Amino acid sequence: MAKKEVNTKSKKIIPKKEKIKPLYGNKEKWLWGIIIFCFSFLIYSNALKNEYAFDDDVICMKNRFVQQGKAGLKDIFTKGFTVGFDGNNTGSYRPFTLASTALEVEFFGNNTTVHHFTNVFLFSLTCFVLFFTLSFMFKQYNILLPLLITLIYASHPIHTEVVANIKSRDEILSFMFFVFSLSTFVLYVPKKNFILLLFSMLFYFCALLSKENAFTFWVIYPLVYYTFFKSEKISQVLFSAIPFFLVFIIYMIIRRSVLDVMTFEGEMQLINNSLMAAKSSTDRFATAMMMMGKYLLLLIFPHPLSCDYSYNQVPIVSLFDIRAITSIVIYGLAVVYAIMKIRKQDIIAFGILFFLITMSITSNIFVKIGSSMAERFLFTPSLGFCIIIGFLLTKLYRGKLTEKLYISKTYFLLPFLLIILIAFSFKTYSRNKCWKNNDTLFFTDIKASPNSFRLQSAVGSNIR
Repeated sequence: MAKKEVNTKSKKIIPKKEKIKPLYGNKEKWLWGIIIFCFSFLIYSNALKNEYAFDDDVICMKNRFVQQGKAGLKDIFTKGFTVGFDGNNTGSYRPFTLASTALEVEFFGNNTTVHHFTNVFLFSLTCFVLFFTLSFMFKQYNILLPLLITLIYASHPIHTEVVANIKSRDEILSFMFFVFSLSTFVLYVPKKNFILLLFSMLFYFCALLSKENAFTFWVIYPLVYYTFFKSEKISQVLFSAIPFFLVFIIYMIIRRSVLDVMTFEGEMQLINNSLMAAKSSTDRFATAMMMMGKYLLLLIFPHPLSCDYSYNQVPIVSLFDIRAITSIVIYGLAVVYAIMKIRKQDIIAFGILFFLITMSITSNIFVKIGSSMAERFLFTPSLGFCIIIGFLLTKLYRGKLTEKLYISKTYFLLPFLLIILIAFSFKTYSRNKCWKNNDTLFFTDIKASPNSFRLQSAVGSNIR
């Protein structure tokens, strides 16, 4: 009931307007954001002691442009990703990634602690901004949902390859700029502030300049628009993709002018992508789908982890293989569910579509890439998985998500959440140690990937 106050002059009773309180305030949001940043940094803090490992040389010691520091920036922005390492101006254009390590070399030399600190800091910053972005997207719910999703994402062990591996900074930067872009986009939609749209487009361009995995991200913007801004017309939803598609086109024009060859197709090797051993397109599809099944298993139960899944760790299978059939059925049902439910702005459907769209570029289903399978390919798509798991966990909350969060009503949720976070954090922290150097990494991961030709060769070389 609205309170009433008496106007002593007119003797009339004037109703006093009540202010509608938000489900949570900015102070509470900032507090949780800082906690998430510290939590993310803490579970990767032991990676600061690591040295160079695996393919770090691509963007560090053996990249002549990076070793030139600021003087190498011109070549970095006008040539392909690996030119400074192997002289091949093909396949990739990721100047922001190389520029970041070049500037570190300029001011700090070849200091592995600085390189790893940057990775850990950028990841923690990404999780911080991700929480705020999700809170904008899920504004009709209390803080519990974006909090659960971000904590699960921050602690998930599948991300250790990216954060603990200096070379995989390209994944961090690409996803970080995408999150920045998405945060300004969800602010732009209700306000229609053109400046916010420009910043969102700029951040998306930066994501593309960090790694080409961002190719498919422009499709996510209309998906977000449709799912989280229910009152908008379909025409407006589709129109929202145009600015980002134009950014993508501009990037592709620049990329084409820089690279001699746009893809890896001409030089793809069996040792890197075992799918090249498939004798037919059906076998290649079946094997790629089996790998998609393995990705799902790693998201659910991230053990054991490996830095390499190349030839012949994942063998070629046929469409009659039970692993391929199971994966096809699971993903088929997921697609059907997403198509049926997205019309109702269903959160699980959104998570499924986010995963499938961002995973499509590295799945080897639609186009062959330079690797058959890698944990780093899940860095961005895993957010879709975390959204689904986070939303399902909220079902254990005894209160209403559309009302203020009451800790007293989380008694069913907390045990499950603590088990997940403790298990994931322990695995992440221990996995970071495996990336200390090549000796530690190769001798550890050969147990998880005993059939990997590359790991067998690396271990043999180190034994000598």
